[in-house]
Parts: sequence; structure tokens; C-alpha cells
Amino acid sequence: MRARYLKLEGKTLDPYVKVSLSSDGKRLKKKKTSTKRNTTNPAFHEALVFSLPKELLPHLTIELVVINENLLGNNEILGRVVLSQGSTGLELGHWLDVVNIRNATGRWHWLT
Repeated sequence: MRARYLKLEGKTLDPYVKVSLSSDGKRLKKKKTSTKRNTTNPAFHEALVFSLPKELLPHLTIELVVINENLLGNNEILGRVVLSQGSTGLELGHWLDVVNIRNATGRWHWLT
């Protein structure tokens, strides 16, 4: 995973990504990357591997949240992207690749 041009007014960034898998509104699994210090263009060269039954894949929602780690207060959400069967555009295409191919290539997404 990579991010570019992350911003937070007047602060240096220490971002990490939290990945959550859910089905029918219930969170099933979550993992997070390591924190990248003092960067607005982090690269997370990590594999986050989840073990799930194959029959759950079509009903799965994947949420990626980019968070700024704040050692002196609350962590701040910089943005998120959700991949699911209810997504549209690029997010839906990426989700379909993940579900059908299971080793989809990386894609760029806008954070909301």
C-alpha cells in the first residue's frame, strides 16, 4: 500500500493504515500496518493476510483507513476507502478483482 500527498494542517505526519473486514455490518477481522514516521508519501511494504472461509468473499466489505498517529493525543483519521459489492466506480472494480481473482493488483483510490 502507498499513499501520496497526505495533509493535516500544520502537522508532520506519522501515518499507518488500518484494514478491517466485515460482513453484514459485523467486523470479522482487523489488522494495521506499521507507522511511517514524518512523511506525506508513505509506502507500506507489508502483506496483511486474512484467513476467511471462501463463501464469505462475495459478502465481504474491506475498509482501509489512513490514520495519523499522535503520540500526545488522539490519533486522527486522514481518510478512508471502502471496497464492497455496494461500492461504485474504481472501488467496485477493485473489489470484484479481489473477490474473483484473490490476488488483485494494487490500484490508486481517492480517500474520503
